[in-house]
This record gives sequence, C-alpha cells and structure tokens, in this order.
Amino acid sequence: MSENEKNEKLRRRPGRRPIEEGSAQDTRRDILDHALSQFNERGYAAVSVEEIAAAAGVTKATLYYHFPGKPEIFVESIRHLASKIHAMIEGIVTRTDLPVTVRLSLIVQTRREFFATMSFREGLKEEAQQFITAEQEGRIHQSFVRVHGMFRELMAEGVVRGELKQVNPDILASAFGQLMRPTAHEGIEYLGMEVIDNAMLKLFFEGAQVTSHN
Repeated sequence: MSENEKNEKLRRRPGRRPIEEGSAQDTRRDILDHALSQFNERGYAAVSVEEIAAAAGVTKATLYYHFPGKPEIFVESIRHLASKIHAMIEGIVTRTDLPVTVRLSLIVQTRREFFATMSFREGLKEEAQQFITAEQEGRIHQSFVRVHGMFRELMAEGVVRGELKQVNPDILASAFGQLMRPTAHEGIEYLGMEVIDNAMLKLFFEGAQVTSHN
C-alpha cells in the first residue's frame, strides 16, 4: 500500500471527517439542516442516520465525527432551529427606534417568511422524547427559554411605554409565543397566511371581547 493510500485510509477511519467535505462548521450546519428537514417530514423514528448522511451529502463516518448518534443529531437540530429563530428575532427586537407594536408586527412577518421555506411537524419533540435523555431535553428547553426571554423584554418595554396593557410581561410573551408557533396556521391555511397573521395580531393587540360603549 502506498503512502498516499495509507493516508487516505486514515482520513476515512470512522470518527474522522473527510477533508474534501468542507469546513467542520459548514458540514455540521448542513447535517443539522438536512436532519431537521428529514425529522419534520417523516418523524423521528422513521429517519435513519444513513438517510441523514445521504441527504446532507456526507459519509456516515463524517456524520459520526460530528455527532455520537441520532438522539444528539435530533437535539442539536432543534437547538440549531432555535438559534436561527433567536437571531431572527434579536435583529428586530434591538431596533429600539421603532415602536414595540411595529417590532412585534415585523417579527410575525419575518416568522411567516422564515417558516415558508420549511415544514414543521407538530409533536416532533414529544415523539422523540423516549429516545433522548433528560439532559438533552433540558438543552432543547433552554434554547427556547432564550427566545421567550427576548419576547418578555420586548413586552416589558411595551408596557412601560404605554403601548401594551398593564399585564405581566411573561403572560404577554407566552400569548405572543403561541402566535409564533410554526403550526399556528394549521387547519386554516385556506384563509391565507398574511390574513391569518394580521387577524391574530389584531386579536393580540385589541383582544376578542367587544367593549361596551354604553
């Protein structure tokens, strides 16, 4: 065996990332993006490590270089999604020159555009729960706690500015978070996503109860 062949075999040993498959960070991102897409389309149990590797265009050895197994791929793919959502929202929340209500409307609009490029399976986390550890579940939870924290800060700012009612910011953030769920439009898509979002925002800002004018 030549020296080059020995080196190639060493590089291809399980747990080592093939050099030609790009930088470690880019490869890891690609794996997570494709894994999340697979999990969303077919569910956790139906997707194999081999199928994730094939979808991402990497070898199985490369995948195991980055992740110890499917449960960790799942956990990190959800955290990867949460990180994207966090970055999307943070870019709007920090625009303090805009009224809070305008920023909330922008968040909903951007969320609609964001999830238009992907499907999201309701109950996916619950489906995978039996396969992941309590520690892994905790990491997923903490990723979305960060998102709730930004909503809470924005709601608190809105209350102080007099743009929102004097309601506990955590309650406001939780209510708004329901509007942000990827599955918020399920069953009423025929109305049109923009129409639904605008109606939900109006309900959030004004409430559903008719105010007496007596």
